[in-house]
Amino acid sequence: MDLVVWKTGKCYSVSVKSVLKLGRHGVYEAQLKSVRNRKIRMFSPCACDILAVYLHDISKVCFFASTEVKCAASLTLRVSSSNFSSNRLVDDFTSIERVFSILAS
Repeated sequence: MDLVVWKTGKCYSVSVKSVLKLGRHGVYEAQLKSVRNRKIRMFSPCACDILAVYLHDISKVCFFASTEVKCAASLTLRVSSSNFSSNRLVDDFTSIERVFSILAS
């Protein structure tokens, strides 16, 4: 957990990841796993309520309810749609209100 958000009387824990630039094949790949003392710790949806991914080169933040994240090592985001990929589109995840509505239900 990197920070805490207070919204409408509820407290939410947020994990923040960042990606510096667009990678190969036109996708941003956020590393969710962490390595400390030669031990790999995979992302766990139980560790936070919200995952925020900052895309440095386009200055956007994508927000996910931790229950939406089904991968443990990395998360890929695509800038434009493709017929050959099921990666998430950046613009579909820039609203924090979308995440709060998921968490409220």
